[in-house]
Amino acid sequence: MRRGFTIVELLIVIVVIAILASISIVAYNGIQQRANNAKTVKAVEAYAKAIGMYKIDNGSHPDAVSCLGVGYSGGVCRNDSSAWAENGNNFNTVILAPYFKGSAPTPALVPSAYNASLTITGAFYTYNSAAYNPSGGGVGVIILGTTDCPPIGGTTYTTKTATTDGNVLCRYAISL
Repeated sequence: MRRGFTIVELLIVIVVIAILASISIVAYNGIQQRANNAKTVKAVEAYAKAIGMYKIDNGSHPDAVSCLGVGYSGGVCRNDSSAWAENGNNFNTVILAPYFKGSAPTPALVPSAYNASLTITGAFYTYNSAAYNPSGGGVGVIILGTTDCPPIGGTTYTTKTATTDGNVLCRYAISL
């Protein structure tokens, strides 16, 4: 009469558990990226609406360059010489504050390697930039794990650039 399991049976069970664990981890990472992308898109939509209301009140989009939201590592959403600040020109706390219910939303703060020397995190606003909107406000948005740019309410898609780490920088003009 045999008692216990053989080494082969134990190894088979361990291999099956390892395969199931690897499948679960891959699925979790995809879900996490989609959730971060959804958070970023919703935050940018809220900013587009606020910027549109600002334009109605003031006749033009804000003349500023800033990260959208707060909580960026080092207080910047770009790590190059531009070093755009998370509240550049008081964009979040003064200029757009009256147009949000409560505090301004923040996109997912996941850094992406745009190229060897530039890392971009989350989303940012720029004014009169040829790549975004030469006659008004535009936003740049990091979308994770894809090469497609999603539609964002209140904006018009302009261009995209693949990052070196498999994400994409999507550029939009504020259309409100």
